[in-house]
Amino acid sequence: MRRPTALILALSLMAHAATAGNVLDSHFGNPALPSSGCYVRDYSAGHLASHPDQLVKSISLGISPLSKGGRKPTLMVFAQLRGDDYHYSAAADCRTKGANLDCRLQHGAGRFTLSAEGAGSLRLTVGREGMAFAGGREPVISGTSGDDRVFVIPNVEPDFCG
Repeated sequence: MRRPTALILALSLMAHAATAGNVLDSHFGNPALPSSGCYVRDYSAGHLASHPDQLVKSISLGISPLSKGGRKPTLMVFAQLRGDDYHYSAAADCRTKGANLDCRLQHGAGRFTLSAEGAGSLRLTVGREGMAFAGGREPVISGTSGDDRVFVIPNVEPDFCG
């Protein structure tokens, strides 16, 4: 009985993504997803061991409480790095660009693009300028080297972003 429910949900997600104009419509405010804009990716020790050049051990994003909404949302990005328990953060002002969201970190701290990925996930691609985070040692995720240039971040229950 569980298999048909999963199939119906998968078909619903695909249908919504196919009719949505861009990732803002399909991934933020989509009632078929577990949450409205809560995305978290935690990398396992095994994954990190097989990717020694990956700095990020956890990355998440969601709509900022300060967002004015509309077609230009403000997103919050959080990252936790290998060998560091600090939770770094950055705010990004985004705008729709075709099927994607083009996001610039505030204060000229870099940029990234969000595109749709399978099963309601987002694909975050770091821009060539990288992404600089506030707090702690103020790390920069490179957009040109290492294993931190693309992240596939699944949509999760809202409890993970609350």
